[in-house]
Amino acid sequence: MSCWPLAAEFAARRQRDLALGNHEDKDLPFGAPTHVKHKQFGQGGRYDLLERWCEGVFVGYSNDVKNGRVVRHSDGTYTTSVHIKPYLFDPGDLVEFGPYEMELPVPERRVRGKATLAQLLQEPDNEIDKFAKDLLDHQKFSLDDVVALWNVLRTKARPTTRTTQGDGLQWLVGQYTHGSLCGVVRDTDLYPVATMYLVQAFKKLTGHDDFTSLLITEDVGMSCHRDVHNHGQRNNVLLPVLQCDSGGGVWVESQPRDYDYADEWKELPRGGWRRGRIHELQRGVPIEINPKMYHSTEPWTGRRLVVTTYTPRTTKMTKPTYDILCKYGFKPPPLPPQVPDELQRAVLKMMTMDSQREPDAVMFLINEVEEENRERARDVSRELCQLQDDVLAKLRDRQEWLKEFLAEEEILAEELQAVGETINEEIEGINGAVRDLLRDVEEKIKLTEEKCHSLYLKVANVMDETNIGDIEEHLANLKKDLDVTLDVPLDQVKANMDKWVEPMSKELSNLEEKTNAIERKTIQEARQMEREGLLVLIPGKVVFTVKPPPPLSEAEQRGSKTPRWKRKARIVICGNMASQKHDPNDLFAAGASVEGLRLGLALASARLWIAAATDVSVKCGNGFMWLKQLATDGELWMVLWTPDGGIPQLVGLLVTYVDDLLYLANKDTILRLHEVIATTWPCSPLEFSTEGLRYLGMELFQEEAVITLGQEAYVSNLVRLHNLDSEVSSGLPCPREWIQDDDDNGENVTENYSDDELRKAQKITGECLWLAYRTRPDILYITNYMASMTSKRPVKVHQIGLRVISYLNATKALKLKAEAEAETTQAATEITQATAEITQ
Repeated sequence: MSCWPLAAEFAARRQRDLALGNHEDKDLPFGAPTHVKHKQFGQGGRYDLLERWCEGVFVGYSNDVKNGRVVRHSDGTYTTSVHIKPYLFDPGDLVEFGPYEMELPVPERRVRGKATLAQLLQEPDNEIDKFAKDLLDHQKFSLDDVVALWNVLRTKARPTTRTTQGDGLQWLVGQYTHGSLCGVVRDTDLYPVATMYLVQAFKKLTGHDDFTSLLITEDVGMSCHRDVHNHGQRNNVLLPVLQCDSGGGVWVESQPRDYDYADEWKELPRGGWRRGRIHELQRGVPIEINPKMYHSTEPWTGRRLVVTTYTPRTTKMTKPTYDILCKYGFKPPPLPPQVPDELQRAVLKMMTMDSQREPDAVMFLINEVEEENRERARDVSRELCQLQDDVLAKLRDRQEWLKEFLAEEEILAEELQAVGETINEEIEGINGAVRDLLRDVEEKIKLTEEKCHSLYLKVANVMDETNIGDIEEHLANLKKDLDVTLDVPLDQVKANMDKWVEPMSKELSNLEEKTNAIERKTIQEARQMEREGLLVLIPGKVVFTVKPPPPLSEAEQRGSKTPRWKRKARIVICGNMASQKHDPNDLFAAGASVEGLRLGLALASARLWIAAATDVSVKCGNGFMWLKQLATDGELWMVLWTPDGGIPQLVGLLVTYVDDLLYLANKDTILRLHEVIATTWPCSPLEFSTEGLRYLGMELFQEEAVITLGQEAYVSNLVRLHNLDSEVSSGLPCPREWIQDDDDNGENVTENYSDDELRKAQKITGECLWLAYRTRPDILYITNYMASMTSKRPVKVHQIGLRVISYLNATKALKLKAEAEAETTQAATEITQATAEITQ
């Protein structure tokens, strides 16, 4: 019971991981027996032989160490580590040891002495070298020959656990450097002919010869890393020997001078981000990689076989190692000048000459005559020898420790030098890099916030038509005019660019020629103006949509049989990303509320007005008309007429929604008002409610003084999107039993759901909300219930939503009627006496 806070925290963390799809530790329960590498600070030397794996139980995750796990020991202490080993057992308990006998095979040949490289080239002693010798003798150095040799060599290759994809194999020859040790890889001497052949083949295929190690890898992918232990003045060279089916390129960090908007960002293993670009693999085309820059392997399909050469650190390379590498054809860097051993000893003697030093040893004068003294001298001598051996052993251990310590210090010094060079290079282009980083970080924050709120209710985007698939195919299969607006993805626009040239040209013409809203500048000129403070760069995009066409007259309807639609391209920018120097009202395009629209339609019905709609080709924030803005709803404007010497009179209303306008007045007033607006902003032809029009996603139709609102086309589209039978119908939105729960009204009942089930519930709830608050108030109660239960019982909410759509399908002909009677009052007269304003 002492760990119940940790257990509660673990349970909450595990529930979040499973809900978000993180199943990394799903088989590691709370309290699982585990072992952790344990070392207390200040205890244990470098050569300590004490047991370091301590047993404990897993009690949760660390809040301080990234990817850290907490282990509780039997004595009540805790250890935090990123490396734990659960469920270990002693294999000795499973096997009973005993005496065993085995027969050793007879050697195939007798080794009579060491063979030189020249002898091995004449008489190879293994099948691999024999195959390589045949290739050398016939001077075969093509890529296919290298692949053929690898097919023989791969039986001797070793698997690697560092690969990020699949089970990889690797074979290394040449130099190795590990700490203070520098030598030649064992396979180099085991297969000398194969080593010489591969070195010569690589030189001929790439033209590069400055390397001391050669590595062949098959299906090996490396995560993002740097080769900090490689020689700083030499690059790694990668030669693709086989072409992958797809992918397999190498992402390499870019230098500041090479930064580009097409760069891709990679997250580093220890945090942070770097930008770079992907170098695609081409068979036979070498790729040079700076070992001090971060690089990684991209995912691939097929077989990936590459040959990589590089040069490790050579600070500890000796002359024998240098000679051996040169003998095999490698080209190591020149060695620093070497001081002869005799001169080193002389220098050491000169440094140790000091007349004031105490003697390092004591010489005992022994009388050989006396036997007793001789025996005693032998004992003393043995003790001195033992003491001397102990001192020498400790000194050798300390010498070895100091060598390794110095080697580590040299590695750290090289890393710091490399980091310093990188920092100096990054400072040169820091201004542009910081701007790009800030923009990317803001996008990352936005994506992270969306993920963090993914478990809460989101109203689905009712215009999302991604389930349609190919928009062009959908349009080609239409049997009648398009009746709902469809968003077209950018990839589909690129695939059908010829069909979108006219809408985009029209949009550019409106912005550049008719309204002078934009002015063309090159990116270099824009950057210069930004540095001078003359402009602010704001992201933007082009929105492509396919909209329903305007209604036809009776004569046109009789002659038209082909389904129609209208393509539209709209250039928009992110006004919310502008600086604080700009007025927010100049960067925001609002729209009238549904309640205000219904109120305006009721007033139009009372005054026997008609409705007409149009859309402005360019977004605008102000109008050029005789208008009076309502204080209660800024998107509703009174159209006032003042006779000579008289007072203003209300003759109509103007409803705005971004760039869509709805006139409510008599036909003459609408035509005159539209003519004035069209001289300033290009507008589409008028659509009158007497013939039927669409506004705010609703279908408006007027007969005399009665105006009806409906969304029949949208309901039909929902039936298709949810794969429901168009003949399926329901007489009620939802049975009463479906929303009644036995367990405390369902408040404490939570489903075990997936992310996909939650998204489906959110989407169908948003679709019902779009209908309920516009034309179908009869589903408002059940829609509010769905919204309150979406995050608790999304599966049930989705089932209820399908039932509601079935009910809407059966009653899609229902319309919302806007009707009122005119009643002249003193208050209405006082309203029309307001002073009109001319707004431009």
